This record gives sequence, C-alpha cells and structure tokens, in this order.
Amino acid sequence: MALLVGAALTAACTISSEAPDAAGLRGPASGTTTTSGAGSEADDAATASGGDEATDQEIPDASRDTLPAAPAASPDVPAEAEAPDGAASAQPDSVEPAPPPAQPAEEEAAEAEPADSSDGGASEEADPTGGAGSEVAAEPPATATPGGDGAAFGARSAVSTVGVGAVYFGMSPEEAAERVGAAWAGTPAGRADCYVITPANGPPGVALWVFHGTVERVDIDTPLLRTPSGLGVGSHLGELRSSLGDKLLVEEHPYLAGWILATFVPTDPNDAAFRIAFDVSGGEVIRYRAGRTEIVELEGCA
Repeated sequence: MALLVGAALTAACTISSEAPDAAGLRGPASGTTTTSGAGSEADDAATASGGDEATDQEIPDASRDTLPAAPAASPDVPAEAEAPDGAASAQPDSVEPAPPPAQPAEEEAAEAEPADSSDGGASEEADPTGGAGSEVAAEPPATATPGGDGAAFGARSAVSTVGVGAVYFGMSPEEAAERVGAAWAGTPAGRADCYVITPANGPPGVALWVFHGTVERVDIDTPLLRTPSGLGVGSHLGELRSSLGDKLLVEEHPYLAGWILATFVPTDPNDAAFRIAFDVSGGEVIRYRAGRTEIVELEGCA
C-alpha cells in the first residue's frame, strides 16, 4: 500500500514538472501587464488614433461638392462700395468739365452791340433784288439820294412791281417828291382823278401816273432806268424770255399794230395786283411801264 502511495506521488510530481503553468495558460492576472500585451495595446491605440487623423485630414469628394459657396454681393450695395478706397479715389465716376475762360468785357460788349442800322440791318450778302427774274426791288431807306447831278432818278433807281427807286406805288405825289427830292412838272391846277407828272429835275424819259391821288404807274422810255434783272429799253425779246421764263406773257399788242406786248406776271401773291409791261417792236423793247394791273393796261388817262 505504501508502495502504491509512493508511486502515485512520484507520478504526480513528474506530471507537475512537465505540464505548463496553469497561470500561464490563463494569461496574466488582473492588474499585471506583460511586454507583449503592452505592445499590442499601443499598436491598437496608434491604429485607432491614426484612423481618426486620416479621417479629419482627407475630405471625400462629396464633401467638397457640398461646401457652401461664398456669399454674393448684396444687390442693395452699390458697386463702388465693394471697391477699395484707393481704387475709388483713383478713378472717379465722372469728371466735370472745366468752366470756360472768362470773356473780356470788351468782347461781350462787341457781341451785344446791335447791327449797324444805316442799311436797315440787312446783310451785305443779301440779294437786294430778290434774285434774277423777281423784278421786285428791296425796300429803300426812308430817304433816298437823288439819281445824281440833282436828278430825282438815276441808274440805281430800279423799276419793279413795287415802284421806281424810292417811290412806291400808293404814295401821294407830295410824299414821293420828299423821298427823291423832286419837283413835279405837270401837276394840274385843279383836282383830277388821273394825270401824269414828270420830275422837273430829270432825268427825261420818266413819267409817273397819279390815279385818285396816289402814284400807281411809272412809264419808262429811257435806257437809264432798268428792272432788277437788268431789263429795259433796248433789251431783246429773247432776253426777256430767258430772264423771266414762264412768268412772261407774250401776245400781240392791243393798241399798236405789228408790235408785241410782253408782260411780266409775278407769282408772289403779294405782287399779284401788279405788272411790268414791255412794248416790243422789231424784237426790241422800245418802252415799258410798271404799276397796278388795271392802270398798266390803260392806253392813257381819260
């Protein structure tokens, strides 16, 4: 029996020395750390922290696409407010032009001075006859210079649909004499409805018809006085046609056989009551007359 017990103890000791430590199989006890265990925990911690850092640093593409855009400029704020102060001051919105230099007082006075009234304010370039073919003379000044050598009329006394020189149709003989400095010959002693007067101081070849107290017609049979177009005694019928065109009415003379009556008929309504009639013989103007239509058509005072 004793032998059996001893053999059993011996066998137990042998098994005990060859079997691994139970504690080793179980792992370290609570509160005990080993080198291999610490390394494992450090690696795990590094892996965990490294993963977190990678997640914070790398932003997926979807996150980039969904980042909010920069806020747009408010429409209520003007564009100038967004520009830097230096840029705004460097280029202003508008530049006011510099005021014109002050004008000297002498120039202002010269500009303000009215035109010389000695010629009625008319321009020197203006055509005083109204153009070729018009046969309407410009209005002369209130007082006219006689024709020269003391004569009442001269080469500058144009014969037109409004009168002769400074004498207008519709004037009284007294007013006409004052205008041209004339003394009339042929004035009747008594009252007459129609009579003819001539300037005593010349020139010859000029006669004015007075009808009901006013001058209404002038007869010319001298080459000295001509129309504004330069027509008169000695002009050819072709010249009349060329100068007056369709304003010239040509017909047989009603009083003189074989003669031609060429009459200027103005188209201006203001001159519709007036005519210039040329007596033509042999293709040449022998005499002519101007005045109111009904008086020009008369052969003589009744």
